Formats: sequence, C-alpha cells, structure tokens
Amino acid sequence: MTALVPWVVALTSVLLLASWLRPTDGLSVLSRGNVMVALLAVGGAMPLVLGNKFGRLAVLAALGSAIIIGLQAPERTRSERRASAGITGDGPPVLIAGLLAVWMVVVDATIGFGTPSKLLSTTLGVLALFVAWLAARSGTTTSRGAVLAGLMSLTLVSTHGVLSGVNFRPCDVGKCTALGSLYTAGLTSENFIALVAVLTACFALATQSSALRNLVIAYAAVVVLLTGSRTAILIGLVAYAAVLLGVVVDYFGRRTHRRRIPILLAVGGATLVTVVGFFLLLDSQQASFSSRGNIWIRAVEAVGGNRITGIGASTWIRLQDVGVLPQHFAHSQYLYLYFAGGFIALALFTMLVAMLLRRDGADSWGSLIRQKTPVIAFAIGGLTEVIWNPISLDGFTWIATALLAIRLAQPAEAIPQAATSRQPVGIGARGAAHAAPERR
Repeated sequence: MTALVPWVVALTSVLLLASWLRPTDGLSVLSRGNVMVALLAVGGAMPLVLGNKFGRLAVLAALGSAIIIGLQAPERTRSERRASAGITGDGPPVLIAGLLAVWMVVVDATIGFGTPSKLLSTTLGVLALFVAWLAARSGTTTSRGAVLAGLMSLTLVSTHGVLSGVNFRPCDVGKCTALGSLYTAGLTSENFIALVAVLTACFALATQSSALRNLVIAYAAVVVLLTGSRTAILIGLVAYAAVLLGVVVDYFGRRTHRRRIPILLAVGGATLVTVVGFFLLLDSQQASFSSRGNIWIRAVEAVGGNRITGIGASTWIRLQDVGVLPQHFAHSQYLYLYFAGGFIALALFTMLVAMLLRRDGADSWGSLIRQKTPVIAFAIGGLTEVIWNPISLDGFTWIATALLAIRLAQPAEAIPQAATSRQPVGIGARGAAHAAPERR
C-alpha cells in the first residue's frame, strides 16, 4: 500500500498540471509574468533533484530565460500603472524587497564574512528580485500562474521521489502520519514539498471557484497530511479560519462598496506576526519546536549586541564551521532576518507584509480574505521555517516573486486590461481580445 503512494502523488500532480494548463474563459495561463514565476519555481527546485553541480546550471538557465522573457514584455505607461494598481500598486512592495536585499548585502559585506560562493548566491537572489519587478511591470502575473508554478514544482519533486525510490523517512517523536512514516518525495526533509503544497493551495484559494481549483486544494491537503509537517498544517488551518471569518463577516455585513484592508489593521497584523516570531526566539527552550529552540537560542546569542544591524548571512556558515551553530539552517524567517540584518531587516520585512495586505481591494470581505491568504501564509509560515531568502534563489523564491508581482485583489484569471490594451502579452495567447477587465 505504502509503495503505491508516491506513484499516486506524482501521477495526480501531472494530471492536475495538465488540466491547469488549459485556457479558462478563453484566457491562457501562460502569460509572460506567469511563465517567469514558473521558471523560477522549476529552476529553484532543480538543485534538490539534480544536485548542486547540474542544479546550478538549471538555475542559471531558468533565471536567464525568465529575464529574457521579462525584458520582451511591453512596459505599461505611468497612467496605466496608476489606473490599474493605485497608489499602493506594483512599485512599493518590490522597492521594499529590494531595499531589504540591499541592506542584507551591505551588512554581509561590512560585518559578515562574504565568500565567493555567497557572492554567487547573492547575485542570483538580486536577479530574482529583478524578475519580480519585470513580472510586476508586465501586469500579466496572476494567482492562476502562481498555482501553475506550485504544481510544476510539486510535479518535479514528486516525480523525483518515484525515480529515486526513497520516498519516506521514519517518524519523529510526536510527529507521524497514518502510514507510520513521513513522505519526503526523495528529499532529506518532508518540509519542502509540504510548504510548496500548502502555499499552492493558498494561491488556489485566490482564484475563481471551480471544481479544478477544489481538486488542487484537496490534493495539496493530502500531500501535507502525508508529510506530517506541522508548519504546513498550521498554515492550512490559519488560512481556513481566515476564509471562514470572511464568510461570516460577509453574512452579517453590508456590501455597499469595495472592500480594502484598513491600513491600521494591515500594519498591526504584520507587526503582530513579526513580534510573535521574534518572541518565539527569545522564549524557546532547547527542545522547543522539534529542537528548533536549540538553533534559535544559539543564533540569538551569536548576534549579541548587534541587534540593530545583525551580523550578516554568511556568518551563519562560518559559525557552523567552528561549532558555534548546529548544522541546520535557521528554521525561522524572523531569526534569519534578525541574524542577517537585525531589527532593520525585520522592520523592512514587516513593512513589506503590510503593503501586500493593504494593496488593492475586492467586492466583499470573503473574496478579499481569500485573495490575501497567500500573504497570510507567507507571514505565518515564517514562524518556524524560512519561506524567503531575499539574497538567494532556491525552491521557495517563486513564492515571494509571485506575491510581489500579482495584484491579488484582481479577478484571478484576468490579465489587467491596461497591460493588454496595446498588444498581446500572453505566451501562446491569442491576443488582447482575451483580456478581461477588472471588476470594480
């Protein structure tokens, strides 16, 4: 029975991917922005399945292709960007992400121990942010495209598991599944495929309701349960609770105008999650959160008095080499940012999340919250995992790229009219006639 599970997971992923590629309401999912995000998803996952040597070549190929595609996209005029994006549209979130990356690079170069390999990693991360800017500029990145990227990553990893023949690892103390083992898809940890699955489901929630969307969400839920990943389960429960809250508010509220998350709520919510994430670092014990506490305590002690600036990302590897830090990564978005860039990096990240929550609006609270679930998942997942490394390109980079490029409040399948008023923007699309105007 267990031997069939990897085959079922991989084949189901292939079928869902093939179905998702089909045009919806005459619109192809293969727009320029969506293809760019998908390329980052595939390229970022390649080192996991091919190893570092060939994987890096695949990353370079995918990144180069995404940049070439992005540079060919027609740029919207200033009036078009303002009309379709509003005062908190594409620019500010990408700008804040860029400032965060620059700050971390500066700290690493002045306080940390930058190395040639880290220089290459940093360059790839900066170029990934450039891709995010190009995708946002094109105005053709949608939530459907993010789901496409997630399904491509899931298909690649699950197929790798089938080919490797090693798909499970023994259960941990207090962490197991109904199969008596944890599904890893041939990787060293189950967390990667679990987090990709749950973020794919959250992006799917932001698309228009359909049977296929519901199948994608159900598939992602099964994958998460097979892995036993508690972080992914937490993200899923929070997303589900948020959607239910939106439904309840809609039921008792009035639909008189376009909804938008109040600025105080966006800033307060983003700040609260950051404070909780940082408090977990200070309050943890050695065995907390599957021994993550051991990593957190030692990393916080290593930062010492450099609370404002941090001590640079590359310092992590140096401290591992001398035994100060264990041979694990941060397992916390907020620890990593604090370690690499101090309170300044945490403040910039909080500002970024608040902007993503605040950006745009929807016709109802239920629709608005559904379309913001990827942002919520992005912030919540960071409590016990590193969802985004601003100065690197890895298997999670596509998530931040999509969040920066997508206008989540637009109808998920629609390509903004402003981006298609002059010429076709979709790769394989029939042209501007297929563009759908935004609902107001």
